[in-house]
Amino acid sequence: MPELTSVLDVLIRAVIYFAAIADLAARLITASLCHPLEKMSQELIEVMLRRLEAKDTASIEQRILPFDILTPESIWT
Repeated sequence: MPELTSVLDVLIRAVIYFAAIADLAARLITASLCHPLEKMSQELIEVMLRRLEAKDTASIEQRILPFDILTPESIWT
């Protein structure tokens, strides 16, 4: 079930992303490195569509996404 695992992974990362923003706002942490949810979702959908098209082949796909550096000052802009 790689597709279900990927969807759950995106959901978990989204929760962590929004928790990081809340912690930055409360000044509980000073910085956070986050992968933007939109970019992750877009990549996930593209990978899932490719996997559906290539049902008979087994492969591992790895994607490198740029990340954002969030600080308390940057979340308000």
